[in-house]
Amino acid sequence: MNRSSVCGFWLLLLMMLGNISVCAADSPQVWIAPFSVEGDLRSVSLGKQVADRVARELTAAGLSSQIGNDPGKDLEDVRKSMASVGAESAVWGRLILENGGFRLSGRLFSEGMERRIVEEGSSVDTLFLASASLSRKVADFLVGKETVALVEIVGNQRIESDAILRVIQSGPGDVYLQKALSDDLEAIYAMGYFDDIRVAVEERDVGKVVIFTVQEKPTVRQIFIRGNRVYKDDKVMEVVTTKTGSILNIFQVRRDIERIRDLYRSKNYHHSEVNYEIRELDNNQADLVFVISEGEKVKVTELVFEGRESFTERQLRKQTGLSEKGFFSWLTGSGELKKEAVQHASARLTAFYHNEGYVDARVSDPEITFEGPEARVMFRIVEGQRYRIGEVSVEGDQLFSEDVLLSITAIGKEEWYKRDVVHQDMMALTDLYGDAGYANTDVFPQLRKDDEAGVVDILYSVRQGKQVYIDRIEITGNVKTRDKVIRRQIPLLEQELYSGSRIRRAARNLNRLDYFEDVQLNIKSTPDPEKVDLLVSVEEKPTGMFTFGAGYSSQDNLFGQVSVTQRNFRGKGQTLNLRADVSSSSTRYTLSFTEPYLFDKPLSAGFDVYNWDREYNDYTKKSTGGTVRLGYPVWDYTRAFMSYGIESFDVKVDSGKQQLVNEDILAMEPLSLASTMTLGLNYDSTNRLFNPSEGSNHRLTVKHAGGPLGGDIAFTKYLAEVGWYFPLFWQTVFFMHGETGYVHKNSDGHLPDYEKFYLGGLNSVRGYRWRDIAVYYDGDYTYDQVIRDSDGNVTGVETKTVSYRKNKGGDKFMQANFEFIFPLVRDAGLMGLVFYDLGNVYDTDERITTDGIKRSVGYGIRWFSPIGPIRLEYGIPKNKIDGSKQSARWEFTMGGAF
Repeated sequence: MNRSSVCGFWLLLLMMLGNISVCAADSPQVWIAPFSVEGDLRSVSLGKQVADRVARELTAAGLSSQIGNDPGKDLEDVRKSMASVGAESAVWGRLILENGGFRLSGRLFSEGMERRIVEEGSSVDTLFLASASLSRKVADFLVGKETVALVEIVGNQRIESDAILRVIQSGPGDVYLQKALSDDLEAIYAMGYFDDIRVAVEERDVGKVVIFTVQEKPTVRQIFIRGNRVYKDDKVMEVVTTKTGSILNIFQVRRDIERIRDLYRSKNYHHSEVNYEIRELDNNQADLVFVISEGEKVKVTELVFEGRESFTERQLRKQTGLSEKGFFSWLTGSGELKKEAVQHASARLTAFYHNEGYVDARVSDPEITFEGPEARVMFRIVEGQRYRIGEVSVEGDQLFSEDVLLSITAIGKEEWYKRDVVHQDMMALTDLYGDAGYANTDVFPQLRKDDEAGVVDILYSVRQGKQVYIDRIEITGNVKTRDKVIRRQIPLLEQELYSGSRIRRAARNLNRLDYFEDVQLNIKSTPDPEKVDLLVSVEEKPTGMFTFGAGYSSQDNLFGQVSVTQRNFRGKGQTLNLRADVSSSSTRYTLSFTEPYLFDKPLSAGFDVYNWDREYNDYTKKSTGGTVRLGYPVWDYTRAFMSYGIESFDVKVDSGKQQLVNEDILAMEPLSLASTMTLGLNYDSTNRLFNPSEGSNHRLTVKHAGGPLGGDIAFTKYLAEVGWYFPLFWQTVFFMHGETGYVHKNSDGHLPDYEKFYLGGLNSVRGYRWRDIAVYYDGDYTYDQVIRDSDGNVTGVETKTVSYRKNKGGDKFMQANFEFIFPLVRDAGLMGLVFYDLGNVYDTDERITTDGIKRSVGYGIRWFSPIGPIRLEYGIPKNKIDGSKQSARWEFTMGGAF
């Protein structure tokens, strides 16, 4: 019996048993070596798995194979292994693992020729797919399937061949399949750049060559908008992504049509239609025309709340943010079908019910019915039962006593269940544990409802997890600002316990520096579950400021101020300021420098030097001086400060004006030196340097001159200032400010008039002129008048006394300012305000009372603009000054950043 007969016998026998197999003796033999693994010795088993995959693919293709024990070293080693098992072909290769990805380099030897097949991936997760692809290519080659030798792109002028090759599947080395070429045609057409695409196959010396011949669509010469009335052409073009000079892509045009429709829907033109026309031109160009039929504007004429029982339609309508069309809707905008309000209306209604005790309340998505230009919006509501608050308790990992945990919750103080309060309690408990280092604490509220009693008990379940430490603090985004300037604002150190409140404090500190446009603090996990990294990302903004201002005062008339300030000098957080104040009656130059962290400690130090010439109505004061300053934090948000100043001055009363000035000024003429020291405390918890919305700012100072300090003047001056910012509804803020002071002369010197108190002006009682609120009194001036006869001869001397109206600074004062600040253009940072000011100054023998108090009201705008802060305010005085009625006045300042 020959070999073929034996095979036939066994084949017949197996078929009779219901199994069919192929006699392996006539199948080609393939020897497969496990792939060598490089880059990660722990994954050496992957090389054997790749070999197994190749073997399975060869078996499926009708080939028999044998897997060796060791990886193939080189071709000579592989040939010896093939000879030992009688194989006709061999497969071996390398698996290289690096940077989370891999490179699978396979080698195939058959019929005296070697072929390489390479598969790559960016993730080891795709290794199985890559090994399957490599196995199929090996099998296809060994069974003799035709492969693609080359792919060519013909006819393209503007679209590069590489862009087309990226979207097709057929490539050199792939099996030649008609279906694959059909899929490639569809993929090229889906690019949207071609009017005609053809594919051809040629047999060349290298093998089968696939040729794609394309005909490109025309270039867009111009884009026109037709039929638009609501929006101008340029507004419509803002949403169109097709550009002149680009290839006409119909898919992109259709997307542009949807964008235009969305634009009209945002204005409640929900029935608008948009089509397009193409006007073909010479030289493969075309004009694109968007044809718009705007239709009528849609208004909400009816809001329906199906299932409503406990609340009025007006209450529910207010929660949705929607309104019905009214008689004056053309003016008020009522009835607008706002897309954003519609999207969030159901969630708002649900939250409203849940905050009113309806734990199980459900609200459907709005159902909108259009009838021409009218829209009917309906919500289906299932209210359920209303629940009062019962027992509140805490279970789980109680790092703190239950009394402490319950003391920071607020839901127990409510009569009815409120979901928002429960959420606030969860955050408060999470923050409490977070401050103890338990950054992964989870708090779950469990509701236990008693339907009969209508009561819900709340159990907060706490799972604290493990304590977490800050491993690294990474700072990015700072180009100019040095790392240490940022780090010293973060009250956390590396390897210190995590603290949520201190991370929030860090964000507040960095924002208050006002060096950055944006500040982001994020937590990043590390391989160690007990450690996290704190990522601090900042976006710097200009910290140099060029500021100029203008105003009007009774002393200076029109005056101007110019200053150049760098608040982050050399990126070290230092402040350098050069300022000039110039008017017709005053010239002052000031140079200031502040180092906020002397010797890398929170000790601030600085100096000011100045030269000041000032012409008052009746006298002139020239002075040159300097001040050195120190400050140090003593409590949270609180700094103590101290300064010493020395000044050389010269006061001269104008000739013939001695009778007009008060005695304090006359007494200054023979004096020339002032030596002063100031001590103080400053508490500042405001959230921003400019336009704060919450927090407070309080200051207490004592200024002393003379005595041990020397000099020609001697006084002690006390000042107290308080200010609070209260955030209200709709991003509005109420600001309340008060200030008072007292000054007295010491026995060994003089109290200058300019150290006394005057009020009036932009930073005082607005509407009154600068220094107009003062102490007014009648002063006498006595002089000798020569008496002459009719011939001009002196006959005697007569003493005369003349009364003049004078003013002087008060020994004490009080001032209060109340502002309601509201956004005008929220995104642009433009704020409006209305204010009420009051204040007065008092003489030595007067008590601080409300009698004679000066009041004003007014309004204004403030804008932290791209060129800097702008302030424009109009004050209306309500009281007379020394019997004279005061007129309302504008005052302003403005600045620019660089």
